[in-house]
Amino acid sequence: MQEVLANRDLIVEIMAYTWKGTLAALGRTCQMFKDPALDSLWREMSSLDPLYMCLPSDVCAKNVIGGLVLRGRIPDKQADWKRFDMYAARIHVLAFRPGSGLRPTLLRLLKAYFPGPAPVLRKLSVRRLLHVCSEGELALCVSTLVHPNLHALEIYSSFEDSMAAALGHAQLSCPNLRSLIISGTADVLPLMGRFAQLRVLVYNSPEGAIIDAPSIILLSQLPHLQNLKISSKVTATSFRHDVPLSNAIGAFFPALEELTLEDVSHLQTLSRLLQLIESPSMRLISISYQLSGVPKSDTLALSSGLSSHTCLTTLHLTNRSPPSDAVTVADFEPLIRLTNLQEARFVDIMTDRNVSTSSAIPQLTSTWVKVQSLHIECSVWHDPDSKNLHAPSLERLLKHFAAKLPHLHDLHLAVLADSAISTFFLRFKKDLLTPRITHPLHLTLQPVSALQSKADPFTVAVYISDTYPNINIVFNGAEAALQRPEITERNKSMASAWKNVQNLVKKLAAIRDTERERVGLEMLRILNSDPAE
Repeated sequence: MQEVLANRDLIVEIMAYTWKGTLAALGRTCQMFKDPALDSLWREMSSLDPLYMCLPSDVCAKNVIGGLVLRGRIPDKQADWKRFDMYAARIHVLAFRPGSGLRPTLLRLLKAYFPGPAPVLRKLSVRRLLHVCSEGELALCVSTLVHPNLHALEIYSSFEDSMAAALGHAQLSCPNLRSLIISGTADVLPLMGRFAQLRVLVYNSPEGAIIDAPSIILLSQLPHLQNLKISSKVTATSFRHDVPLSNAIGAFFPALEELTLEDVSHLQTLSRLLQLIESPSMRLISISYQLSGVPKSDTLALSSGLSSHTCLTTLHLTNRSPPSDAVTVADFEPLIRLTNLQEARFVDIMTDRNVSTSSAIPQLTSTWVKVQSLHIECSVWHDPDSKNLHAPSLERLLKHFAAKLPHLHDLHLAVLADSAISTFFLRFKKDLLTPRITHPLHLTLQPVSALQSKADPFTVAVYISDTYPNINIVFNGAEAALQRPEITERNKSMASAWKNVQNLVKKLAAIRDTERERVGLEMLRILNSDPAE
């Protein structure tokens, strides 16, 4: 046991899964646990108050009500700071809670005691400054605590001047900053483009903020930027044709791998931006957009821009405006070039009528043989009382997925009752031609009205288990439909019917396993039997 406990890596792993109260108790038991427990307790702090408690008594003392009293005398002896330094060196992450005061007076004192390049928290690697209380505290905190070894910085503040000052100081003090997340302040995006070593940039702008062309060009020149997420609006003025590309000195986003835009209102502009990106390793694009102008041509432009990145493995598209009947699967035809897709999520990209009558889902996914996760949703399908439902047939989709998407294991599909559901019946000869997918399929159905109460759950279960013997069916809202009294009786019966299907699929799987085992034993008996018999 002594040899096991002497393994520091093992002790650190144990501490990582231990509650803080238990960590404190372990740290007091023996010297072997002390340092790992303290490292775990101090690794991520939500306030600087525990560190302030470790200041020399000449500097700061604790009063009777648990507060801090500043005495203002700075001791000259380095030994007086030994306790403070020991705990400060253990802090790797600062994640301030809302309302946790930064105590500017103590920050100024620390800044005076640690002049020059010597950092207060020399091992600080990730730092999150959330909900800074006042305008003056932000710049003071950044100028006091950041240092050249800092790799990640997250700041939330609504004070534009303080944010600009803080970013300016961080640019000088943290030349190797790899991750920068800024929230709550407008017009600071150009300042973020000055961090040459950035790999991750997230900008959560105030509502209504618009990204402009010079900012896009500036960000495009970051040579190592891999992940860009922006909530600012991308409009027709975001990338004007009158802005010359000569303003871009080098390649346009040469290393970008992930792009997330949360508010696109002009798809023609977005298409031009996507086609200009020169990175050969784009693997994720997530776009939330609104249709404007001519929906059909805008959608085709979006698809054309996306299709230029054939290395994509993840694609998320969300239409935040009402789906247009003018948009059909033909407008998404360029997406069939994305043959490396492994995950796709589409929300309201077409109307319910166009999704079903044109067989859009099979057409759209016909070349995506590597897809493992597929999420397709139409908001109209979520309303069981809607009179205009054209949801696709579950049977037809499962057959298509089994034949064309052999790696699919996570399927989230909003399917409502339609006339095709009655076609679920036993067709043994035809089912023999249907591929049997042996790996598990996680099927999420939303809402629970995908099965009419008059349908036979047994025939549905037989078909599903024949095609996907290891299927796992999940119903979003099924439990609510069974528990909430305001849900109609129709929905309750549908939820119950799907529950029956789920139970029958499990029973059929067990029967098949037993039958396969029986057949296997019978074959062994025949093979091992004496031929003379």
